[in-house]
Amino acid sequence: MTGHEDGVQHVVGTLANALTWFGFTLPLEMAAYWVGEAGPPMDQDGEKRRKNTATNMMVGTMAKNLYRYAKMIKENKVMLEEKM
Repeated sequence: MTGHEDGVQHVVGTLANALTWFGFTLPLEMAAYWVGEAGPPMDQDGEKRRKNTATNMMVGTMAKNLYRYAKMIKENKVMLEEKM
């Protein structure tokens, strides 16, 4: 996602709310986005964007947290109980 942080956080918050409502388990810091100026299209500016420190830190944290949650769910056989 690109854009100002408050816009991205709003979109991520809305999606996370909907997904958790339907029973998804979402880890902490489960989203990453471009932090920086809007610029040329990705095909012209991609290399610079891939080197963005803040975005790379978010992607690393997101990947670690997704892995940890998946491992935790698998090892503990977390299941959603159906209630009617």
